[in-house]
Amino acid sequence: MEVNDLELRISKVLRMGVLLSGVLLLLAWILNTIDGGTSLLIFKDYDRLELLSQLSIAYRNKQWGILIGFLGLGSLILLPVLRVTLTSILFFTQKEHKIGIISLLVLILLFISFLLGFKS
Repeated sequence: MEVNDLELRISKVLRMGVLLSGVLLLLAWILNTIDGGTSLLIFKDYDRLELLSQLSIAYRNKQWGILIGFLGLGSLILLPVLRVTLTSILFFTQKEHKIGIISLLVLILLFISFLLGFKS
């Protein structure tokens, strides 16, 4: 399999990921609109709730629009991680070890940046 074919497959996977995220966000918007549009008013003031607390509150209140919105945003945020992972695999299969190691370093730095965003 040629490099161009693999790059084309990676780009198709990423396009499908963006499309899926967009559909989830659109569905979340529609559900919030059906819900009266008031469920997002809780976000008008900054609140220091952790993500898991916000998700559990939304689940208890059956605010499916907010939950699906978080899922859409989460999938959109994880697309660069998928891109770097697939590109690393591509470089190693093409025996480009230097660039593959650099892309793995980028992947590690992405994970570190995500971990730095979590509150301990």
